[in-house]
Amino acid sequence: MGLRLRKSINLGLGFRINLSKSGVGYSWGFPGYRATKLANGGNRTTYSLPGSGISYVEQSGKKSPKSSDGDLMLGDRIVFENIPIDEIEKNDPILKEINKVVKINRIANILIILGFLSVSSPYYLICLILGIIIKLIILWNMKISLSYSFDEDSKKMYNSIKDVLILLSNSERLWQINSSVSVLNSKYNAGARNNVARTIASITNKLPWFIETNIDIFGLNLNKQRVFFTPDRIIVFKRFGSAFGCKYNDMHFNVNTVRFVESERVCKDSEIVDYAWRYSNNDGSRDLRFSNNKRFPVCKYGIFEMESPYGIKTMIYFSNDSMEGDIRDNLMIFGSLFNKILKEKKQEQIKDISSQENENNSDYKNDNKNVDKIIINSLEELKNTKIKKENNSEQKQNYKVTTTYKIPAISILDDESKNVIPFIDKMKSEKNILIPIGFDKSKMIIESISSMPNLLIGGTVMSGKSAYINTIIGSILLTKKPSEVRLMIYDSKRIEYSCCNGLPHLLCPVITDSKRLELSLKKIVSEIEHRYDVFEECLVKNIDSYNEKIEEENKNRNGNDIIPSMPYIIVIVDDYNSLNSIDEINDCIENITGNGWSAGVYMIIASNHPSAKVIPTVSKANFPARMSFKVASLQSSQSILGDGGAEKIVGYGNALYTSRLTDKIIKINVPNITESCMKEIVDVCVKEQMSNYDIRFQNINVKSNNESLDINDASDEYNDPLYDDIVEFVVTTGKASVSLLQRRFKLGYNRAARVIDLLEEKGIIGPQFGSKPREVLVKLHNQVDEDEDNIL
Repeated sequence: MGLRLRKSINLGLGFRINLSKSGVGYSWGFPGYRATKLANGGNRTTYSLPGSGISYVEQSGKKSPKSSDGDLMLGDRIVFENIPIDEIEKNDPILKEINKVVKINRIANILIILGFLSVSSPYYLICLILGIIIKLIILWNMKISLSYSFDEDSKKMYNSIKDVLILLSNSERLWQINSSVSVLNSKYNAGARNNVARTIASITNKLPWFIETNIDIFGLNLNKQRVFFTPDRIIVFKRFGSAFGCKYNDMHFNVNTVRFVESERVCKDSEIVDYAWRYSNNDGSRDLRFSNNKRFPVCKYGIFEMESPYGIKTMIYFSNDSMEGDIRDNLMIFGSLFNKILKEKKQEQIKDISSQENENNSDYKNDNKNVDKIIINSLEELKNTKIKKENNSEQKQNYKVTTTYKIPAISILDDESKNVIPFIDKMKSEKNILIPIGFDKSKMIIESISSMPNLLIGGTVMSGKSAYINTIIGSILLTKKPSEVRLMIYDSKRIEYSCCNGLPHLLCPVITDSKRLELSLKKIVSEIEHRYDVFEECLVKNIDSYNEKIEEENKNRNGNDIIPSMPYIIVIVDDYNSLNSIDEINDCIENITGNGWSAGVYMIIASNHPSAKVIPTVSKANFPARMSFKVASLQSSQSILGDGGAEKIVGYGNALYTSRLTDKIIKINVPNITESCMKEIVDVCVKEQMSNYDIRFQNINVKSNNESLDINDASDEYNDPLYDDIVEFVVTTGKASVSLLQRRFKLGYNRAARVIDLLEEKGIIGPQFGSKPREVLVKLHNQVDEDEDNIL
């Protein structure tokens, strides 16, 4: 018992201020309707018939569920709800028309309700008559007719999804899961790890009265919404709001089973697999400290889930779990037929487009046979940038004659990879190298790698790490040219990224050996030092300032002897577990992640078993951006994110993400590029330009375990046509640096750096010592005489 204080202040015109122990709230309304903002941040809507005592209340809020005994500790709440997306309504003509009728019908309902409030008043009687007239107008002139015709495949496809709903209706009871709260002290919760809030759901075939169809359309009757599955789209009607929905190719279906501690009546068709005590010990036995301890049955229920990155997220429990196999079979039939029909439509559209182009004698020729005109309305020809390279007859495998490189079109992506398209459209519009992170509910998250600047990824086997790294690589190939970004990939499994070999973006073929990786990382460290020397001579601080300066110089040259810009380098390591015991690799990774970001060198590292032993604290500090898929334990989650939560992730492709730009850990759904799409992207890139591996990374000789590792193996010596002139210039002037050769001989950065390395190998110049200039070891005779005179 306790003292409770409540005070309501009427301000007039339907406004009130409510004072209570919880705080201050306010409300507004008129007879029959009142909307209230609660003191705890929740909302309450009340519909009533004045004077009758009959009312209907809807309430939602931030108030967390509490245990009756006070010992139940609760974690974060996960809410399952369908969020309307305005963009879908703008692009779908049927949804536009439905929303138009819904709004008019809502006005008619309000007028009719006002008319029933007081029949004696003439004004309210007018409202009643107007509401009825509007209803009749909708019935006669605005009724929406949906007519469908099927061929054999499309009929089987729609019948399969309809059979799923019919099977669900055969269960004695359906529940919609509205939210789930993780329980940290499960022994006070009958051993259950989650508390769920659920409401009764049902299957319906009654569309809104203003829609008529020539077929039976089934749907889910949920707590606040009704979801209907039409042959071409999924439409969701809010109870007192508008309609929204999405296409089937944006929807992910899943069916599974779950063990549920049932505290209510057990359904007749449910299978009881066990019993659990309300208060239990760690071994599941009864806790004798509680006299009111109850025993609950543990039932096996089926789960039907549907989720879309555009906002639809629904989870249904059904009591008869024996239908799980039949539901799964129907979903597989639906998916296979849907993909078959979609491919046939694409082929028909491609034929129509090609015939129109031939009739109009169009100059545009599309070499890609899988153009998706459904997603892309118009294909604008990308501007081609010519990359000039010297023709060296002895090194034809490393150089190409003047070529034109064109970025692959997004249209080569198939239906399963279309969730990447919004990221790619955004990445193309930016100069910086952007990385697709994922969808946070309806929000799309993209970050610049220069602001990350290094990414650490953790997760168990088959959680989605390698598929996400493939998505990163594919997104870069679809948005950036080889002159803008170069990649170095380590593949511990030897087969995951083998399709990337031959890409013009690669510094070297995909690395599969840890010894070769060690030497390549040392070359990357040397590259960072070279770049810092260039920055010092050019009086710039980072790669962006250097490229801006080069761009200004190229404008002054009026297109003659253009100096190429310095490309970004991204080093990808998958998996780090097999490398953490090699000290040299750890030292190189710490050097690259700590010093490489200013030079435009970044790292993305993935680990299957993240722990404090595998990922030291010193190395982890250089990775401000962290992403964790499903992990095995709380300790693994803390090693990656610094906090728990990743061990509770459910579903493929779901992850937790944090970076220095975010103040908290957010849950995301990562985008995906399928394996077939990735192969097609690589094929297009290879056709546009042959691989141009950096000779410094190719001339790495990995010897046997009993022999030393030779970095500067000159068996395949690099020959430059300007080598003799460069040697004469270096010996005469007594100076040697990459930037000096670039300015004097108008060379590109990579070529000048290779010549500097060759001069060092030949003993003409000395090694690099920090920011000091290199010493020229070979001198002319007159220079030697002058030195001797100075000594005397």
